[in-house]
Amino acid sequence: MLEVSPEISTALPCRISIYREGDGVTLATIRPTAMIEMFKTPQLKTVAEEVEAVMVRIMEEAAR
Repeated sequence: MLEVSPEISTALPCRISIYREGDGVTLATIRPTAMIEMFKTPQLKTVAEEVEAVMVRIMEEAAR
């Protein structure tokens, strides 16, 4: 990713936040697919989708 667009380094590593909200807990992240669009690098879409799938699985596991 960094070879294609060094400015993506400003958004790395991909973060997952967890915080209290009212009586519940929220898990949140910026989806890698959204970041790829923001940096106008459509050639990285496949990589972003793979990273996003892993992050979603991590968040689903944590939510259990």
